[in-house]
Amino acid sequence: MKTWKKVVLGISLISVFLGGGLAIWGYSHGALTDLQNQPKNDLDFVKKEVNDFNRMDIKSNSYNILIKTGNVSKATITYYQKRKIQLTLL
Repeated sequence: MKTWKKVVLGISLISVFLGGGLAIWGYSHGALTDLQNQPKNDLDFVKKEVNDFNRMDIKSNSYNILIKTGNVSKATITYYQKRKIQLTLL
């Protein structure tokens, strides 16, 4: 076997055993239990059908906004909200 093949094989075997060892260590320390007992997301999914609008004002610190176009009869706004936000359609 050539030298570079031995190096690649050695690195891959070390990576496999290291990954397996880390998985066993995480499982033994309760990582799976922590994931199962994780609290549910407190965001609510809101979907509103609205009449035509020209402008939207959102009063918030930051939002990821995605605007899609399509052949629909009514405009629809969907978002996740954690608390009541002030949304104005003009």
